[in-house]
Amino acid sequence: MASLVRSDFLEMGLVKVAFLWELLAVGFSVLISDLDVVWLNGHWQRWMTHSDPTHPAVPEAALIAAADVLVTTDGLDVRQDARGGLAGIIELNTGVVYFRQTVGAKAMVQSWRKAMLHQKGRPDLTENVNDQSLFNQVRRVEPDEASVGL
Repeated sequence: MASLVRSDFLEMGLVKVAFLWELLAVGFSVLISDLDVVWLNGHWQRWMTHSDPTHPAVPEAALIAAADVLVTTDGLDVRQDARGGLAGIIELNTGVVYFRQTVGAKAMVQSWRKAMLHQKGRPDLTENVNDQSLFNQVRRVEPDEASVGL
């Protein structure tokens, strides 16, 4: 019974990623967030989508328009952010993730799904193997479009 409990979070991650894939496949860009995130207004669109010409992106977000996937992190470093890149070895937090409807985002979702499927059913599975830890594992590997069926 304990192994079933440990795999529940992974199973929920698989459902989430399958749903993401379906939305991306029919042409939607997708913003997902944890239940403890509260959106008080729609201003996030100026940071992430660049889709409204009447409200151009804020200058600090200019490079975001080129990203396939936007994800939050718990590791904040203002000086490093100003230079670009991640400070040290930062774990990304999948509490808020935006997937553009792009080949790159689809490749990430498929790789993320495959990483979860590879872990599913392992007898030594722990609660530390979850969708967020596997997202971080996948983002460290170069994508191989042939392996994700694109």
